[in-house]
Amino acid sequence: MYYGHSPDGYSQRNVFNYQTRSVLSVWEALNAQQRRTATMATNPGELAPSIRFRAQGQAHPGLALRDMTADQRRLVESVMRDLISPYRREDADEVMDLIRRNGGMEQIHLGFFRNPANTGEDQWTFWRLEGPGFVWNYRILEHVHCYVNIALQARA
Repeated sequence: MYYGHSPDGYSQRNVFNYQTRSVLSVWEALNAQQRRTATMATNPGELAPSIRFRAQGQAHPGLALRDMTADQRRLVESVMRDLISPYRREDADEVMDLIRRNGGMEQIHLGFFRNPANTGEDQWTFWRLEGPGFVWNYRILEHVHCYVNIALQARA
């Protein structure tokens, strides 16, 4: 699935700005070590290649929710609610069921991807939630492009 809007994700004019603000609340709750783990100076890309599932056992980029405090995990759960809020309740429930069946939220990783040319402390080009059978790849700058892939992933 794809969605987007022309103003950058930090702009109040962007209809998805509430999603950016939601994930910023998680960033603000992370300690220095967690921020280092969650931040990458890479580009996860866009379009279909950016949301391909990783092979079983291959590491996901970013900070695992299982390595967060209970308060931080609740903030990420709030981000999830914000991400799925525009969709029908039955679709949102299915997303959460697929995450549960793929191993649960503790298998999800949160990553912030910085453009090396960007000098802003909390300005990322992308942020991403990723785990088994789940990728939510959200480009903030220069405008919002979001690619999503969610499915039940077979286990070996």
